[in-house]
Amino acid sequence: MVISIQDICQAATRKVRAAKSEELHEKYGNNTIVLFEDSYKYTAYGKDAEILSEHCNVLTSLFAEVQSAEFRRDKADIVFPRLVRLGYKIAITNN
Repeated sequence: MVISIQDICQAATRKVRAAKSEELHEKYGNNTIVLFEDSYKYTAYGKDAEILSEHCNVLTSLFAEVQSAEFRRDKADIVFPRLVRLGYKIAITNN
């Protein structure tokens, strides 16, 4: 099996973001969904990815032992209100 530099960087990014997500959960509470904003999508990790999958029909993936879920920014008008109605707060970060 060949592992590329891109795969290594992507795995490291996922692990760092998952850790940051846990840090933000400690700060804002467990009823917060932490989303990482990229140029055209939002990504959630760990428990947040499971919540998006369960309540918002967002598919999850598992890579480098980190579960994630992502959706395009144009779907935020559907996803955000649904999460708020379920009692979640939304925290968005870009790093």
